[in-house]
Amino acid sequence: MALSVLCAGTAIAAPEPVHRVLSENARPGSGSWQITGRTWQPDAPQGYSLSRSTPRGGRALLAIRSSRPTRLSVFRLGWYGGLGARRLS
Repeated sequence: MALSVLCAGTAIAAPEPVHRVLSENARPGSGSWQITGRTWQPDAPQGYSLSRSTPRGGRALLAIRSSRPTRLSVFRLGWYGGLGARRLS
């Protein structure tokens, strides 16, 4: 619903709020979240999220097993121009 504001006798339409999903999906994506080639190795780090989703600003709890130092990348799944995810950190 658009609101109008009267200013010196002229109606000015306020901008429509942008839908959050459309705004998020318009952000640049990354295809590097996809696992290709050999997907499992005996000494590879393994892990999973302890919840299906995390609210905005929330804390994501992960269970990770690794026998060596591991670098973790976090992706948010979505459209992102067809790339399927956006790298958060």
